Amino acid sequence: MTTLHDMLGHAGEYASRLTANYWKTTGKISRCELRIPNKVIARSNVLGERLYIDISSIKSKALGGSKFWLLIIDDATDFCWNFF
Repeated sequence: MTTLHDMLGHAGEYASRLTANYWKTTGKISRCELRIPNKVIARSNVLGERLYIDISSIKSKALGGSKFWLLIIDDATDFCWNFF
């Protein structure tokens, strides 16, 4: 179970046990040394101050010839830019 917990990115014990039950895995979860803070980051009020960037790809080219997709989101306005 500890290995599963690590593979899940140090998910909480409840989520780890639910996943283990689905995969029919049993065992003990040892005390996790990694402490992930549960802080909530306040949203930005300034345009362009905080941008989130995500990129994705596909194996073959799309109809327009693109293989990659770039998404940029402004935290303050939720405005999105898509680039292919």
